[in-house]
Amino acid sequence: MKTSGMKRAALHTVGLALSAAMCANALAFAPSQQPPDTAAVPGNLVLALSVEFPTGLQVSYTATTYTVLTKYEGYFDNLKCYSYSTVNEVFSPVSKMNADGTCPVVTEWSGNLLNWLTMTNVDQFRSVLTGGTRDSFSSMSGAHPGDTTTRTVLIRSFSDRNSYNPQKNLTVGTPGMPLTLPTAAKRARSGGYGSKLIVSDANNFADMTTQAARSATCAATPLPGVAGTSWCFNIRVEACVAVPGQGREANCKNQYSGVAKPEGLVQDYANTLRYGAFGYLNQDGTGRNGGVLRAAMKSVGAIAATATTPIANPGKEWDEVTGVMFANP
Repeated sequence: MKTSGMKRAALHTVGLALSAAMCANALAFAPSQQPPDTAAVPGNLVLALSVEFPTGLQVSYTATTYTVLTKYEGYFDNLKCYSYSTVNEVFSPVSKMNADGTCPVVTEWSGNLLNWLTMTNVDQFRSVLTGGTRDSFSSMSGAHPGDTTTRTVLIRSFSDRNSYNPQKNLTVGTPGMPLTLPTAAKRARSGGYGSKLIVSDANNFADMTTQAARSATCAATPLPGVAGTSWCFNIRVEACVAVPGQGREANCKNQYSGVAKPEGLVQDYANTLRYGAFGYLNQDGTGRNGGVLRAAMKSVGAIAATATTPIANPGKEWDEVTGVMFANP
């Protein structure tokens, strides 16, 4: 009996020691902050996207008045100033913004102001993931394509209704607003106007009731009020262009044969991750649970993983030489 009791006590002591060691090891364990993957054994990342109403329409900045000391992020470089071409309907960076938020030339727009006016949360999401939406599909992309070896033009997300996108107020002397616009307080609206921004001297905006109207160019868009009291701007912006005193945006990659291209996390991890996407299904009722598969798991870059070894990817989504994205790869 004494021997049996001693054995039980010894086993209990050993058990306590093992438990203490396991707890110490558990407390000492530091999990990796990134997937333990390689090109040969890639990780799998599934995006569960919720971009239905109202998520897909929510503007990034809901304040209706501009604060020049606040830095607003988005497709526009908030340290640069832009000119707008009414021919190509695109904003292009031309100068470095002054320290007080104004532009060197009175005809220029502050990129910081334009981000506050136009950006939505979907645009921010796309910017982080892929560098932004390149315009190869809008009504202006035929005349002035947005993804070539000579330029990259990003386009704001498409707004099909005037919800979750308040009108913005532009007061006289707003830093970074062109003085070529007549000097009077203005209102600006982009909600329900596709990828367009309309600025007017009055709150006289009309809804666009058809997809064709929302998709039309600014040149083909009727404006409110009498001539000279309202203006249309296509929210298309040329990216990855350096100006005197201010370089390209931080997400611009310069390894391509043509111009630098804006990229995001998807491109950064293309060789070590495969991607898939689920999304919301616009279906009423309770007959279906969960989302639907929008993109099956795959490699998107120049290299694809197989069961045995990495190979050249037959389904790559951009040209690794030029950086230009393929349409519907």
